[in-house]
Amino acid sequence: MRNDELQNSTLSPKDGVLAYLVALSVTLVLSFVVFFLPEGNAQTLANYFITQLGFLIVPFLFLKSKGISYLDAVPLKGKVKPLAVVLIIPITIGAFMQNTILSVAFNWLLEALGITPSVNLPSTDGALNVLLAVVAVCLLPALAEEFLFRGIILSSYKNKGLMRACVLSAVVFALSHFNPAQFVHQAILGFILAYITVCSGNVWYGALMHLLNNVIALFIGDVIPAYNNLAILNSQNIIILMIMCAVGAVILIVSLLAFSKVVTRDELKVDGHPLKILSKKGAPAWWNADKVKDPWTIGFIVFMVVMSVLSALTQYLTF
Repeated sequence: MRNDELQNSTLSPKDGVLAYLVALSVTLVLSFVVFFLPEGNAQTLANYFITQLGFLIVPFLFLKSKGISYLDAVPLKGKVKPLAVVLIIPITIGAFMQNTILSVAFNWLLEALGITPSVNLPSTDGALNVLLAVVAVCLLPALAEEFLFRGIILSSYKNKGLMRACVLSAVVFALSHFNPAQFVHQAILGFILAYITVCSGNVWYGALMHLLNNVIALFIGDVIPAYNNLAILNSQNIIILMIMCAVGAVILIVSLLAFSKVVTRDELKVDGHPLKILSKKGAPAWWNADKVKDPWTIGFIVFMVVMSVLSALTQYLTF
């Protein structure tokens, strides 16, 4: 397969931006229903369900209205290999351990600026709440967000180079949470998810990693109560976080290298080495690109940044 064929997509940046904005608009309108629900866990769950179902269904309908095949937008044709599926587990654990220090440190910075970071998660008290939380926080985002961000958004930017497509989709993914407390680790996670999706040609690997990551995030505080104490700024926690980051980085790199060797398509490899595609030299399929500075891309990023800032102001600052 030629490099230009790898980058060609029936979707343009305009299609990707509009698919996201239409889905976001619909979910925001439907979210007004939440205000009529009792405050507490019911509201939290409703927000998750409305957002994720909107992101899963609305882009599909949008693409259908444009006459664009969903399979052209979402990579589902790549063969799923059992060993690669197993390797997703250490990749997820390594990424989570590595990113914890970045997430916690960014929260410390926000607190120093007078912003109280928070992530609103549903209750996990009782079997029913656990089931609903897993569906709302873990399962639906693994499907909806992977199909949208590693499917439609990533595909719409392939003509700008696969590396830039991965970076742009990761940035949009992080900004789409409209929560500065989540931005850093979501951006890194988004790039890893985009990378494994492009290498494998299948979004299901990313969906599994996304699912496992959210399961860990949802339950780690209950399973390991000491994890919650890492949010406290002191020398002991800094040392623990640095060790976690180092160990996590080793696990991530080793397992990601093994995964890449198993799934990376031959046409993407450079001198037989899958990870060399991250290097600009000798990897034209990843780096040859159209201009990034088109109006839709610039306008979209500016819009997402403004929305994130406004969201931070309304959530965290007291006037």
